[in-house]
Formats: sequence, structure tokens, C-alpha cells
Amino acid sequence: MADSQMLPPEQRLANDKFARETGITILKMEPGYAETEMTLEERHMNGEGVAHGGALFTMADYTFAAASNSYGPRAVSMDGYIQYHKPGFLGHTLIAIAKEVSRGKTVGRYTIEIRDKDGDTLIATMSGTVFIKN
Repeated sequence: MADSQMLPPEQRLANDKFARETGITILKMEPGYAETEMTLEERHMNGEGVAHGGALFTMADYTFAAASNSYGPRAVSMDGYIQYHKPGFLGHTLIAIAKEVSRGKTVGRYTIEIRDKDGDTLIATMSGTVFIKN
């Protein structure tokens, strides 16, 4: 297997077994920007019958990884802070969008929103910082 550092970002992300197991799909990836989709299934639900916070954090984090790694050089998360606003429900499809706020030689900052596919319901917001390995 090739050194993952040498693979294009799309292929490195496709190799993310955890994200693949959760059913997250990358819809769009361009420099400093990414969109993903996930349909909420039984496996994503918590004991209260709504989307588990860990499932939402995973979606936001994966979208963050796609946006921050979109330039090619590997970017690794230094922090991530999430706020949950509304519950996600079984069968609903969620869309996450990550946007770059700033990017220097070694540090990048991003914001991520997770919304219901209709776009009207804000489910969660996340902010994160990456270290860029050059």
C-alpha cells in the first residue's frame, strides 16, 4: 500500500474506515470548502431516539477534514468545538458544510454547519483548527 501521505486528498479521505462505516458521503470538495451528506439510521440514534451527538460530531469532523485537506498537504485537527441546536431524526438526511475562515502556512481555521437537507433546520455548528504539515 502506498504511503497515505503521498495519496491525493480525496483518496486519503476515502480510506477513512470510520467515516465510511457511519455512512457519510462527500458531495463536494474544493480548496477550503467541503459538503457531506448522511442519512440518519437506527445506528445513529441515542437512547432518546434522536441523533447521537457522537454521530453529529463525526459528520462535522469528517467534513472539516475534507475542507482542510482539500489543498493537498496533510492537515490534522488541533481542536474542535461543537454546539448542538436541534435534534436530528431517524430517516432525515443531513448536509454538513465546512468553510475555511483563515489559513496560514501551518494553521487553518474552519466553521462547519450541519443542517437538515431542507436547509431550514440548523442541527449543529462546529469550529475547528488544523495544523498543516508541510
